[in-house]
Amino acid sequence: MTVTRVDSAEAARLNGVVSITVEVNSNRIEGVYRKTDVMRRTLWYSLAVVPLILIPLRVCRAVARPIGHPLAPEVPAADAETAWTLVRFGTPAAEPFEEQGLDIPLDRRGETWAAARRRVEIRLRFPEAAPRVAVLDLASFPGVGTQAATVLLNGRRIGAVDVTPERRRVRVTLPVERQQPGENRLGLRFAEAAAPSPPSGHRYAARLYGLVVAPPSPEIDALLDPAAPPFSFWAEDRALVQAGPSRLHWANRWPAGTLRVGAALHRWSRERGGRARLRVTLAEAGGVRDLWQAELGPPAAAAPEAWIELPAGAPGEAQRLTLSVEPLGPAPVWVSWRDLEVVPAYVASPFPAAGALRDRLRGLNVVLVVFDAAGARHFGCYGQEQATTPEADRLAAEGVVFERAYTPAVFTLSAMASLWTSRLPDEHHRSVAHDAALPDGLPTLAEVLGAHGVGATGLVGNGMAGRGFGLDRGFGEFSYVGYHSGDVRGALDRWIAGDRRQPSFLYVHYRQPHTPLDPPPPLDRQFGSAVPLSPEALDEWMDAVNHRRLAPTAAGLARYQQLYHGNLAVADRELGWLRRRLEEAGLWERTVLVLTADHGEALHEHGFIGHNEQLYEESVHVPLVVRFPAGRGPRGVRVATPVDLLDVAPTVAEVFGIRGPAVASFRGRSLLEVALEGQGRGEVLARTAGPRPVYALMDGTTKYLFNSRYGLEELYDLRSDPGEQRDVAAAQPLRASVYRQRMHRLLLELPGRWTGEPAQRRVGQERLEDLRALGYVN
Repeated sequence: MTVTRVDSAEAARLNGVVSITVEVNSNRIEGVYRKTDVMRRTLWYSLAVVPLILIPLRVCRAVARPIGHPLAPEVPAADAETAWTLVRFGTPAAEPFEEQGLDIPLDRRGETWAAARRRVEIRLRFPEAAPRVAVLDLASFPGVGTQAATVLLNGRRIGAVDVTPERRRVRVTLPVERQQPGENRLGLRFAEAAAPSPPSGHRYAARLYGLVVAPPSPEIDALLDPAAPPFSFWAEDRALVQAGPSRLHWANRWPAGTLRVGAALHRWSRERGGRARLRVTLAEAGGVRDLWQAELGPPAAAAPEAWIELPAGAPGEAQRLTLSVEPLGPAPVWVSWRDLEVVPAYVASPFPAAGALRDRLRGLNVVLVVFDAAGARHFGCYGQEQATTPEADRLAAEGVVFERAYTPAVFTLSAMASLWTSRLPDEHHRSVAHDAALPDGLPTLAEVLGAHGVGATGLVGNGMAGRGFGLDRGFGEFSYVGYHSGDVRGALDRWIAGDRRQPSFLYVHYRQPHTPLDPPPPLDRQFGSAVPLSPEALDEWMDAVNHRRLAPTAAGLARYQQLYHGNLAVADRELGWLRRRLEEAGLWERTVLVLTADHGEALHEHGFIGHNEQLYEESVHVPLVVRFPAGRGPRGVRVATPVDLLDVAPTVAEVFGIRGPAVASFRGRSLLEVALEGQGRGEVLARTAGPRPVYALMDGTTKYLFNSRYGLEELYDLRSDPGEQRDVAAAQPLRASVYRQRMHRLLLELPGRWTGEPAQRRVGQERLEDLRALGYVN
């Protein structure tokens, strides 16, 4: 038995725990342990288990107590039920309430909050006009002193409050006559704001932590006690503080194991003689079962710690763990749940075999080919019946096809920035407009390669992937070659004729099948008798269809698809030409070729044509094929686990033997490991364009969509409904809550999302004409 990894870098991310991998008879056993427990024994103690081959595995459990799911850090993503309307600013659940003027801060430590600009609008829904009050939990932004804030309801002034540097709660009466059934706008107008805050450049006036809206009552007045905790939920010294009356739900597919639970009255409630009834339940398809109950109050203000068996649900079955706090008195009560965590049983998995493959790939070139706006379903190797992509299909038969490959963004700039940095759009464009040039900071794949002596050349046929948007960083040679095949072929011939004695990296980005749909003869009529439209006529038709001014006919949609397939066939033809030239130059069997697309294209499957705006499969599912030289890697393999474009950079780096700290910033996982183990990151995230996007979470079987502007959600079972025609979110609320919380946890990990106006930049006239032809510029 040998310890193969003690991942201390992971320890920092997991809030004070470390992951340890142990190999036993070629099997890998992974456990996650408290950092304090492991460090107490020091690293040599962990390694001392090496000679203990004959000791049963249960003894190894004594080395450090395993920990699986500490629940307190995940409370911002948990579903909350309260007797009142509660907005926890800074969480994804609050975004539908945030009409304007509120930004998610980059610093996410501690309790969640939102940064407020001078003018704020909060969206509220009332079933009818009725007596209501609002309690705001807020403070002036650092650098701003005490100031006044005017409060408005539906555009009319209803009062004013003082905002101080010290956090406090203020009460505002919402006059019945100012309310309206349905949507209402609660406005704040601050008198002062701090100096612009980098990197957003906005001037902020206040920090907003929470908002409670409820009928007037003594319970609401109790929240105004300056010593009372906020009516919210947060992590405090490894405990979870929960205000009651409320219920907190954690939805997941819990592993078999144990639930550790203990609780005590929060000191404020304890000092005032508060009393509460606590309950922990587990809901699944078969019903709800009680796991634990207790009553707290004088003299027993704390409950003893308990370890409760947590049975795993059926494979794939959703479960919901609920913590309930019910005050046994008229006033709210606060409870601290101590060391709340789910501890799973050990899980063994095959030991990775990617090392041998990595050794066989030394000394090879890598060519990355990107088709622009090429949805996977239009390729023969992904099920298309028409012969649109014979060259890509040939590659697929000779290599590895990733059946569930996704883009992280349905627009070129962010998709390619994610490919190069192996980070999500909200990470590489943190607090910067989605159409801004790639900011400095995160290293790109080309920069990593250059630092290790690998030359990188880029040839792009779409200006949105080009130098004007910072996507050339790290390339020794980078050229915009236009989108005509002759121009691209000439540039490729020059690269092939160069000095190729040392391994090098080539990136080729074909414009096709992106609009304009102008395949040359005979490809213009290969898939039907459609007559090509001028770019202007095509843009006008698409705009009318997408804005519901025109109902497209079946013939019109068929013509569009025929021309799209013709454009795709153009890109596939060029792929075949590139292969033949590499074969003629003796480079083909010295090259790993990766084929993918930046995003897909909607052809009115869900009422929209184009990209940028939807996250259904036609837009996010992209081809991803890796072909290895003969005898050097897997051949004829199909991998079903979900992957995305973030996995491309670590894959290319690994082919060149670059691992460890050099690629530590990459979020993706090498596809070499995924191809051999069949296990990727488990789930991938994608988004639309714009400051308040729609997000999609996909795990290979299910897709969850979350509209961050309006809070709308959709859920699709991709196995039974691959065309995403049946939204099951309402019919399967427990399953939807699992994916909603997984989505919210991912969003909370991101460093902040930009919410301002699109960026302005100057581009050359030639590039401007190209962007106009592609439909990016009017």
